[in-house]
Amino acid sequence: MTDQINTENPELDALFERYRRSPDSHVFAPLADACRKAGMVREAIEIVDRGIQANPDYPSGFVVRGKCYFDSGDTDRARDAFERVIELDANNLVALKYLGIILADRGDAEAAREHFKQILVLDPDDRGIRENLELLASDARSKDDIDDEGFEGASIQLGDDDGSASDELATTTLADIYASQGYPDKAIRIYREVLARQPDNAEVRDKIRSLEGEPAPEQADEPATGSPATGSPATGSPATGSPGPIIELP
Repeated sequence: MTDQINTENPELDALFERYRRSPDSHVFAPLADACRKAGMVREAIEIVDRGIQANPDYPSGFVVRGKCYFDSGDTDRARDAFERVIELDANNLVALKYLGIILADRGDAEAAREHFKQILVLDPDDRGIRENLELLASDARSKDDIDDEGFEGASIQLGDDDGSASDELATTTLADIYASQGYPDKAIRIYREVLARQPDNAEVRDKIRSLEGEPAPEQADEPATGSPATGSPATGSPATGSPGPIIELP
């Protein structure tokens, strides 16, 4: 049983402890993903299946479920999970990428292209996706060539960290997506690029403060009243152990 597991990984043990205390909370998703990355796929599937029963509309739970089944080789269930993610969050980059890979592997190049094109709308600088589209568009490439050059799960990436979107609106939109899906560092980097071009953009400045857990200016200037300021609910506070969206791509 997963509630009796005692690993020698302190971070994983801490997640297990939080899960034991609150099995119906969203902590099941980062725990299952951590188990998956540690090679404990069977335990990860058990945890994520339990968690989804309690949280049937939580996109990140289905993202982890899809990755678990993908790693186990059950691409039918992985596809079902990622399609459920898209029903809940049409712009989920992780689900779009995995679905494109699964469909390409099954020979459905047209459907794979549609998923990859949607990713480029959201993240125009994803060079890996552009390369995949070029491979799919080339009649001279065989399926084995495609597999060798980037359609295996181990090569899945979210794009280049040094890239930035060329279109300003797309850049801000992409940052919003990163923030909502648990990639605050990527979101902050893009927001700062926007702020460098628009130093008076108060909305972007507030988004950076929120992701970094800083109080708004009026809160920072006010004297303490005996009650500590509360950080952003989207990021949680390390001191309280509040679960945050820490799921990462492999």
